[in-house]
Amino acid sequence: MPVLALLQLVHLHFIEFKEIHMFKKLELLLPPFPLTIVLCGVIFLCAKLTPNFTLNIPSGMEWGVAFWALGFGFILPAVLSFVKAKTTVDPRKPDKR
Repeated sequence: MPVLALLQLVHLHFIEFKEIHMFKKLELLLPPFPLTIVLCGVIFLCAKLTPNFTLNIPSGMEWGVAFWALGFGFILPAVLSFVKAKTTVDPRKPDKR
């Protein structure tokens, strides 16, 4: 293997490790629900600041409601199983009951 290719491979693994370590550190800084609310706010802010980047999707509202309902359908059984097990949904404190 050429030396340059080996150096690039080592460099990529170092960068990948550094990024994983950074995300692990930030992973549990905020609970998932407030983080979701903050990211939704960022999405809406970006949409308001860039009105020229819109997509004209036929039945866009209906598609949005359908995907929201689908997401709610996935999360509701998960939350109910956590409630039934008398544990917390917050990954920062899994011991909490």
